[in-house]
Amino acid sequence: MLKASVWRWISGVVLGALAGSGVAGELTGEVQWAQRIELGTPQSGIVVEVPVAAGELVKKGQLLVQLESRGLQARVRRAEAELAKARMEREEGQRELERAQELYERTLLSNHDLEQAKIAFAAVNSRYQAANATQVEARLELEQSSVKAPFDGVVLQRNVEVGQTVVSALQSVPLITLAATHLMRVNVEATQPQLERLKVKQKVEVIASDKRFRGAINFIGLEPLAGSGEPRYPVYVEFATEGSTLRVGTGAKVITP
Repeated sequence: MLKASVWRWISGVVLGALAGSGVAGELTGEVQWAQRIELGTPQSGIVVEVPVAAGELVKKGQLLVQLESRGLQARVRRAEAELAKARMEREEGQRELERAQELYERTLLSNHDLEQAKIAFAAVNSRYQAANATQVEARLELEQSSVKAPFDGVVLQRNVEVGQTVVSALQSVPLITLAATHLMRVNVEATQPQLERLKVKQKVEVIASDKRFRGAINFIGLEPLAGSGEPRYPVYVEFATEGSTLRVGTGAKVITP
């Protein structure tokens, strides 16, 4: 029979070989949303359309909520008319300045008159710039009267109904809660020895609901979780769902190299 010291030596050799052989590690956690946002608008008004319901899948750019916008549309048309007028005045002012400059170079116009022409052009140019800014603001307010999906996802909550008055004077009111469906996350905890095998952007494999997905580590915590006994650090793994439907809270395994 081999002595205990020999067994310890053999065990050390075997464990050392396994540690350096790239044997895969396994971490367990739960599936979470990678992107979850509450959508609202800085505009106030009456809701005239909410074409989506909770649980509905939506595409990027799809309308989620529409406020009454006729007043905003009228403001845009008025701003565009003022901008067109200011543009014509600016162009005429530019021509007048060029004529004054030409006469001045031919010594047919005094320095005082040239300066007056420059001041006149500066005034019409200032009115044009102000009209342009007003038009941009009007268009932005009209655009903000509708809430659209910023990415493909699923509606988690619908907090607004047709006919409801939205008041966003002090802060934006959450109207729709949306989560991305193409990308999800697994939150796991790792010990210090396990962290030595991990790094951000490292490719891993995720197993959830008996399906396998390709993922990558996108966050490794620098501070241990509170009350975890042996120090354990949060690690986030994002993975593409590849068309599969997963529920938040589903158990998952992360297989690391």
